[in-house]
Amino acid sequence: MMLMHVQYLKPGQVGYQAPGVLHAYLEGQNIELMANSDNVLRGGLTPKHIDPAELMLHLDTTSPGQCLLSPIYLMDDELAFSPPVHDFFKVLSSQTWQYKNYTVQYSFGYAGSEG
Repeated sequence: MMLMHVQYLKPGQVGYQAPGVLHAYLEGQNIELMANSDNVLRGGLTPKHIDPAELMLHLDTTSPGQCLLSPIYLMDDELAFSPPVHDFFKVLSSQTWQYKNYTVQYSFGYAGSEG
């Protein structure tokens, strides 16, 4: 039996997941950004290929899991986040507008680093 830490994210919050830490998304909408790689290992809950032996070789059970990143406010519609890796530039541009009875909001990250 495997137990995982549950982390609830509110709209607009950003979480960082360290490499090798098993994670799952149970509900809601999210965008997962990953470094360029072809080594995704799945642990279950998917119809895609699962390789338990290979997963166990790379699984990090010592990491505390996901951490929430605090925003750095740049402008009215821009936030920056500083994950502990050099793979991503960290700036988000955010827009919100009304459509009928719905509020639509999106955030877009841009300009990756060359670390």
